[in-house]
Amino acid sequence: AISPAGATGFWQIMPEVAGHYGLEISDEVDERYHPIKSAYAAAKILKENYDKFGNWALAAAAYNAGPGYLEGTIQFQQSKSYYNLHLYPETARYVIRLIAFKSLYENPTRFGYPISKDNIYTAEPTKTIKVKETIPDLAEFAIQNGITYKTLLELNPWLKAKSLTVKEGKSYEIELPVGAKPVAKDSIQTEKK
Repeated sequence: AISPAGATGFWQIMPEVAGHYGLEISDEVDERYHPIKSAYAAAKILKENYDKFGNWALAAAAYNAGPGYLEGTIQFQQSKSYYNLHLYPETARYVIRLIAFKSLYENPTRFGYPISKDNIYTAEPTKTIKVKETIPDLAEFAIQNGITYKTLLELNPWLKAKSLTVKEGKSYEIELPVGAKPVAKDSIQTEKK
């Protein structure tokens, strides 16, 4: 999902904020979609907001609307309570949605969402490989590692292009299924039509 303002990824991070927290955005990579890196960035943002505003409701409101907006709103309305502030509708709903989700997550059965062990998603175990050289063809890279291009993108949603340029001194960590085994180039056969 991409917000009208340009926030995207799992944690809906704006491009200028992403760079400030070390997330790369380029034609080939958007680390706002990197599950681990974006989560760390979001946690840092929330913690900084908490340190600045003093409670989690205001920290979440600042995460959604931006700390500058929230500071101006608090000053103008002369109230430091999230619950007494008139906010953008999206920001007002954001915090309430977080509270509702937290309640559902902590007590699913109480709210009519019993979850059996059969319904719990278990992620496929992965291994991380460090890539220090440019990959001109990610589909070929996937095949050489015994997986499909689709699987590569499912495990690495931050990859945006068909190639990955690795600049000198830079590296990337790519997730592969634990069972993925490199395939010798001469044993790769393409399907004939």
